[in-house]
Amino acid sequence: MEFRCRVATATGQVMEATYAAESEARLRHELEEKGLFLLSVQGGHSVKIGQVRLRLPRRRKVSNDEFLIFNQLSGWLQLLFNGAGMGVHLSP
Repeated sequence: MEFRCRVATATGQVMEATYAAESEARLRHELEEKGLFLLSVQGGHSVKIGQVRLRLPRRRKVSNDEFLIFNQLSGWLQLLFNGAGMGVHLSP
């Protein structure tokens, strides 16, 4: 994967560059070995295979409201299908 990074040297010089690494953790380790300090990192959402670059789907953060509604709906569906309070029993 490729990552767009801002790094700083031990002398305080700040640079922007693109680095290739297996993961962000591996990139951090490699930069630290070179004596560079990672200030910011973007990317990791594409993979280059030969001359072809494939964009990986980004995960969207679920809001607290969506999470709460999903969990409440899930609970109601479990009650409904388990027949709680309705005298209905579903057998597998």
